[in-house]
Amino acid sequence: MENYYKKNVANSYWHKILVLGILFLALALTSLAQGKKTSRAHQAAKKGAALRKDASQRVGLSNLSSRRTGDPVRRPQNAVSYSWGSNGWNENYKYTYTYNASGQVTQEITTAGSSNTNQTKTTFAYDPATKQLTEYLFYYWQNGAWALQYGNKSILTVTNNRVSQEIYQSYEEGTWKNVEKENYSYDAAGKPVEILYYEMENGNWVPEEKTIIEYAGGSALPTTVTEQEWSGSAWVNDEREVNMVWDEASKASTTHWRDWNVIASEYQEFVNGAWVNVDKRSTAFQDNGSYIETWYEWVNNAWVIDSRDVVVFDAKGNETLNQYEIRENNAWVINWGMKYLHTYNSTNDITETIMQMYDTDPSNSTYKTYVNAERYVYSNYQTILSARKELELAHVVYPNPVQDRISIKLDNMAGGTLHVISLTGQKMLIAQLSRTSALQDIRVDNLPAGNYILQIHAEGNVRTKKIVKL
Repeated sequence: MENYYKKNVANSYWHKILVLGILFLALALTSLAQGKKTSRAHQAAKKGAALRKDASQRVGLSNLSSRRTGDPVRRPQNAVSYSWGSNGWNENYKYTYTYNASGQVTQEITTAGSSNTNQTKTTFAYDPATKQLTEYLFYYWQNGAWALQYGNKSILTVTNNRVSQEIYQSYEEGTWKNVEKENYSYDAAGKPVEILYYEMENGNWVPEEKTIIEYAGGSALPTTVTEQEWSGSAWVNDEREVNMVWDEASKASTTHWRDWNVIASEYQEFVNGAWVNVDKRSTAFQDNGSYIETWYEWVNNAWVIDSRDVVVFDAKGNETLNQYEIRENNAWVINWGMKYLHTYNSTNDITETIMQMYDTDPSNSTYKTYVNAERYVYSNYQTILSARKELELAHVVYPNPVQDRISIKLDNMAGGTLHVISLTGQKMLIAQLSRTSALQDIRVDNLPAGNYILQIHAEGNVRTKKIVKL
């Protein structure tokens, strides 16, 4: 399934574009991110023919354990990244961060670890009322100056203190272009009831999808979310999420609909004029906000366990494990996993995080074990008042540095196009990403050794990560 609500007004996909990658998103930029993902990508892979959206996300619902508020909060002003190699940890890049009064990052500057020369700069702007990220700009250091390479903008229309329209623009090859538009409708209580999606085609806005949000029996929270597609002449049912169950935080904050978290639901497709069960999920919570989200498939008129996401947090609220397991022969088998080993100082700031990936390659001696991948060292913390601590894991690119092939695990089945770009702006590789595979391998053995920018273009957005080719 893709993410139903593509760009949460409070926290958009652009938060995943930060060039430092998933570790700093999860640890240092917690005020930017929406919430930890609960692996939705596997839904497409396990069914072969994917459900295209996740209805709870479509209406702006973040995934589980998405919000951890705190006042004050502390943010590191500097970070250093390392990659694991045959000789141990190798320094890659240094990062310098600037924040606003809400604890949101406004600038990231990347320098080469050894020479300390400028590499890239990323700037972020936010809507003062909604705190939404409304502008993202990415620069290369060229000829002694910062040169804008690409970016994204969100243009908001606010009516009665609610976002009624959002237009998304993308900057490519020196021009800002309209990409997508979303129109929101609310009921008298301020709850969302409809979202219309448009794409720009040949200079015109063309309707693409519609989401209908229903509140049965006087419920303050949605009970059903239906997606319809535009056939060219009429709206046609596509799929829906029903029997939705919400966490306690959602029930306590029914007016802040962008903070709602669904913890159980059933998914159905509209086939031959009738709704057909496809899969469902349920969630069991544990200490420190940890949880196990279990997925079931509808097989022979019965629900059958298929897979689960295991997400663990330590007592300080930081993620230590994110593991996706499939059910085989009545046992759980790890299909993908990430560990985070945190080191804290006396004031509970994270000074170091080691990221380990689960090895799924049978040819490796480390097969079926967690192996070192990346390391991040944080320093020069500053205290910021009234900032929200929010977590999100982005897509995963591994290994990095890479020698012959790179694996990409998307957090939703958006499909799209992968670009590998040199630091001079030359496109070195273009590859299509499938909607039907959660983990995809791309061969890069023909690329010369050096530093590159990897971009994932999907749904009008660009996700970016710096990679090193050996």
